[in-house]
Amino acid sequence: MRLLPLLILVLPSLCFAKKSHIEYGAGNYHGFSESRNPHRQYEILYRTLDNLVLDYGPNEPIDFYVNDIEPEAALYAADMLKEYADRKGYKNVQVFLFVGDALKKRWLPRTNTAHFKNPETGILRKENVKALQRLADYSENGLEITTYLVNEFGEIKEGLPVTNRGPGELYIFPDGKRVEHPTERYLLSPQQKLSSQYWQVGVSRAIGNFQAFCSGLYREAASFVESLGD
Repeated sequence: MRLLPLLILVLPSLCFAKKSHIEYGAGNYHGFSESRNPHRQYEILYRTLDNLVLDYGPNEPIDFYVNDIEPEAALYAADMLKEYADRKGYKNVQVFLFVGDALKKRWLPRTNTAHFKNPETGILRKENVKALQRLADYSENGLEITTYLVNEFGEIKEGLPVTNRGPGELYIFPDGKRVEHPTERYLLSPQQKLSSQYWQVGVSRAIGNFQAFCSGLYREAASFVESLGD
């Protein structure tokens, strides 16, 4: 009976969808801006989902993984994406949390596509090359990296299976303002096919859901305490 709560968390996560995508670092600094504009903050995230539905068709089931190193940031971004999918009538889209530092995660979901849009400066360094390649290896079509740190990425991409895919979308701050620095899109192709066992992905999803659940409880408790002072 002790395994029942874990099974309740894991079994729904084992459902297989024909198409899947993961967005690494999708939280976009949730909580760092008091004047955040969530509709603008996640505009690129919404557009990514739109493009997936357009590419695969509205009747194709899609698993969309939302990753961030901060549980609350991942939860917030996932909630916003779910709301957007509902507004658009995307009934075959399922949004999953995948919380944690993707560069250090032991298990990663095997997906059709993967994006890492405008990663922080410290990520595009030589010591992270193997980890970035690993993210690409878990995606059937590789890892698409969008960055305005073109010079920094240029220093580490030598010898990697990287293709320049042209200009990318401008970064949007949490308050909705764009960074007026041109970005470039690079495709880091997979070098070996890595796959996840379904139970590994299920456990990872369950852990992410539990972390987000705890963050949600903390957020509700903080709001309640704050209301007592009003």
